[in-house]
Amino acid sequence: MRNLFNPWWLFIINTLPICILFFLYGAQYSIIQSELNPESIFLWKVFGGILGCMALLNAAYTVYLIIRKKPVSLWYAAVALCGYTVFLYVMMIHYDDLIGGAIPDWMIAENLPLYPLTFLMPTLAFVMAELIYKLTPSRSSQAGWLSLAGAVSIPLLFFFYISVISSLWHPDPGRFGTHALFLLFIALTLGFLFLLFRAGYILVYKNSDRLNKYALVWKVPFAIVFPLLGLALNQGLLYNDFGSSNGLFGNFGDPWFFILAVVNGILLCLPPLRKKRLRLAVFTGRSITFSYTLYFFFVLLPYLPLSIIAIIAFGLGFLMLSPSLLIVVHVRELWQDIRDLSVFYSKKLLYGLLALSFLVLPGLITATYMHDRQELFAILEYMDYPDYSKTYEPDRKTLLKVVRNSQHTQVASRGRVSFGTPFLSTFYHWLVMDNLVLSNTKMEKIERVFALPEHVGLQRRQNEPQEAEVRINHSEVSSKYDEASGTWRSWVALEITNYSTSDQNGEYITTLNLPQGCYISDYYLYVGDRKEYGILAEKKSALWVYTQIRGYRRDPGILYYLTVNKVAFRVFPFLKGEVRRTGIEFVHKEPVELIIDDHTLMLGEAQVLDSEIIDGKHAVYIPSDRKAALPPANRTPYYHFIIDASVRASHDHIISAMDAFSKAGTERLEGAQISLVNSTVRTMDYTEKWREQVAGITLENGFFAERAMRQILARHYQDNAPAYPVMIVISDSLSEGIWPESFADMQFAVPESSAFYHLQPDGSLRTHSLISEPSLPVTNDRLLSREFDVVQWEHEGKVHYLRLDGRASVVLKNDLFTLPEADIHEKSWQSALALQAKQMAHILHPEVAGDEWLQMVKYSFLSKVMTPATSYIVVETEAQKAMLMKKQEEVLSGNPSLDAGEDVARMSEPEWYILAALLILFIYYRQRRAAKRSAV
Repeated sequence: MRNLFNPWWLFIINTLPICILFFLYGAQYSIIQSELNPESIFLWKVFGGILGCMALLNAAYTVYLIIRKKPVSLWYAAVALCGYTVFLYVMMIHYDDLIGGAIPDWMIAENLPLYPLTFLMPTLAFVMAELIYKLTPSRSSQAGWLSLAGAVSIPLLFFFYISVISSLWHPDPGRFGTHALFLLFIALTLGFLFLLFRAGYILVYKNSDRLNKYALVWKVPFAIVFPLLGLALNQGLLYNDFGSSNGLFGNFGDPWFFILAVVNGILLCLPPLRKKRLRLAVFTGRSITFSYTLYFFFVLLPYLPLSIIAIIAFGLGFLMLSPSLLIVVHVRELWQDIRDLSVFYSKKLLYGLLALSFLVLPGLITATYMHDRQELFAILEYMDYPDYSKTYEPDRKTLLKVVRNSQHTQVASRGRVSFGTPFLSTFYHWLVMDNLVLSNTKMEKIERVFALPEHVGLQRRQNEPQEAEVRINHSEVSSKYDEASGTWRSWVALEITNYSTSDQNGEYITTLNLPQGCYISDYYLYVGDRKEYGILAEKKSALWVYTQIRGYRRDPGILYYLTVNKVAFRVFPFLKGEVRRTGIEFVHKEPVELIIDDHTLMLGEAQVLDSEIIDGKHAVYIPSDRKAALPPANRTPYYHFIIDASVRASHDHIISAMDAFSKAGTERLEGAQISLVNSTVRTMDYTEKWREQVAGITLENGFFAERAMRQILARHYQDNAPAYPVMIVISDSLSEGIWPESFADMQFAVPESSAFYHLQPDGSLRTHSLISEPSLPVTNDRLLSREFDVVQWEHEGKVHYLRLDGRASVVLKNDLFTLPEADIHEKSWQSALALQAKQMAHILHPEVAGDEWLQMVKYSFLSKVMTPATSYIVVETEAQKAMLMKKQEEVLSGNPSLDAGEDVARMSEPEWYILAALLILFIYYRQRRAAKRSAV
């Protein structure tokens, strides 16, 4: 027992946690420093200086003890207990002044007020144990029962005061009296914990002979009953109004927590075995489950000072103390095992076995999480960056587990105290999720593709309507032609006014349809009288920051791609009658017409030079007038049937619909193809045996229509065939399919048409659009015909087919190519064209897009040209910029398919018992913060 108080432990339980605490608070300070007032900055320096001095003194004292080979003294334990307790109390009551009331919550790390308690609690626990050890008589059974009686009397005293005295006497203690009451409560709480654990130490270590005689009497409750009751109470299995399925102190609903509790309890209750091999096996088992006991000890360690509240509020609150008592029992059994087994085995072997066995459970958890990571990334790759030549057949059990864990991790990452599994969720979030989240939309899409039982329906993002009262009242274009590069650079300056008579803040929302070959290269927004230029940032990070800022009614503006050539433009907020100025810079090859709302703007002046075909390194730009002079193309259509083979489909419906279509006799089916679609796509030629092929389909999973159509269009473009596909979907539940918002980014693959068709039971065809809302019909009686004239252009032995639509076209020279960094130059139109070509290549070959996503973001930053991977955003303060950079760093270091966050409504507050548990530490802080907010 004496080895536990070796001075080397002070480095682990004090110096290391304080270093981590400094790192976390330093990272927070670096973000919000510019928003803090001088008083708050002074407090940061004061508390940081005090804690730093305490840590240095502790380290110096530790070095002194090690050099002089002395144990930790009783005086150190007493001074450290008082010093760190007072520091925590003073820091908590000044937390509001430390942070500053103007700092929005989204810029503050989750659970920041709990960090000091979390990282200083090991020191408090250590010195408390030191005091118990030094102040306990060598052998005193009577002292143990007296300590237990004293511990029990303290919560009874509190209960009597709350239920009797406080109801009869309501004095106004004043500020000094309030602090005195809090300090008295803290002192009594420390006294309660001291007496309780001193009693446990005496009973367990000082009366071992008597305890061994009646071992099962006290071991079964401590080792089996109390842990199981605690888990059940935490999960709401004992009382519906206490605990919850998501956990009071964390989600421990997994059956393995209960199984390990039973196994651990049985191992601790086993009597000493005579056979050395059996005793060694029991020792190994206890060493394995020791990590389980230690885990729950650390989970509830920060709440130990609040255990007295739980005991008063709810009788079974003493179960909060059971992990701390159980670890005493567990350490005792391991110590006795080592002492007895050292007769047969060397202590080095036993300690080595202890260390290796201790790592078994953490190793299994890590291996399981690594498997989840591989499975998750395989799912995301299949969904977002698929290789069309491969199929993906996941293990449904593993897939469902990964989605559920992602849901818990997503909620835990928002800081809900009652969600997630402490430490494990954080570890999972880091190892599996790269500290990012899987959005609700993406999770539900996975559920629908694989028809998982938790399916709740895919929530499609709805385009937010523009507020009619907030609109452009003036626009101005300034264009400059650069003869050296042969390109235009145009600034569009806008004045936007909120014409609403409401006092509610307005937001300007619109979309820009960029002409082909026109790119956004800069952006500004006036914040007050200051002209603030936009930051080109990674798109998901920028959207997350914009959403957070908008919730606090500050001054963001943002531009980002929705689909190919379609850009969202948003500015917020607009006070009643407010006029705000903003501007966007475009780089383009020839004069183009840009429409913003009802304003038609001409970018560039009369053509300086005759339009010409620009033969770039990776793509060719063909102006509209040159394209119109190209010879027409007369490609023939062939029918490609996309058959719903999901669990919702019906063999009879498929066969009857195809029979009705073929019997009409108006269309030829020679050369047709069939794709059987559920979570995978299997394509075959249409033959006379199509009925047998359809009848043999296994109907399973969801109808992944998006994957099928993208695969068909990509393969058609790569084949460069003289015939083009007319896609006909056969499904009796088309709306249940998995559809994107648009296939507009793939229009260049089939220029003849922007439509596909839904085959009806009577053989008729219902038209759907590839451009917008594909799952919704356009009309009921549209004829099957080409919508656009097509021309052909031959280049380097390859024929390209282009839509004759009065617009310029960009043609890929190769659908797979390497884009070197040397080809990227700042605000260069040629660089922007190369980036567009690379984006088109990624559409055709999404299997390489994930690997090159980081490169595309980097090239966008280098060129200063916005791409579908980036966004221009204006933020108001340096703190917001720092937060944007922090979030961007997280996103860029993670998987490109994961999300920065989910734009959802704020979740409900924690349950009353969580607030009660936090009351003692934060009541003063909350009162002051509420007063400041009401004053505002």
